[in-house]
Amino acid sequence: MYDHREAIESDLINTGYTLDDVGHSLSWDALKSFLAYAKPESALYREISPEMSEWASRIKTNYILADIFDQLSVANAMLRTLVTHKRSKPPEPYKRPGAKNKKSKRMGSKPLGSVAEMREWISKRQVRKNGV
Repeated sequence: MYDHREAIESDLINTGYTLDDVGHSLSWDALKSFLAYAKPESALYREISPEMSEWASRIKTNYILADIFDQLSVANAMLRTLVTHKRSKPPEPYKRPGAKNKKSKRMGSKPLGSVAEMREWISKRQVRKNGV
């Protein structure tokens, strides 16, 4: 138990208890049951079995579901092409958190180093755009 004290404490705090409550408001039998049936997403489970706890992650599940969604979208687009004999636009992948938006417009080929460079770049762009 002392090897995983911090993980146990963290899990207990999530339930409204601490290790100081053991023997008082939390019985030793309740602690034993709590530890024996630790959920895969608990800190204790992650510490004892990190490779298995990764598969219990909601994030992992959501990424797998997004991948399945993307593959089904591609299959649907292919079926549409087969049926209509018209090439269809490839489907957009399901948006993942933190993923960059492909539709964002890129301005220039490299980052600007200073405010002066930015002003110069803007003025050149306005000249090209306005023909002045």
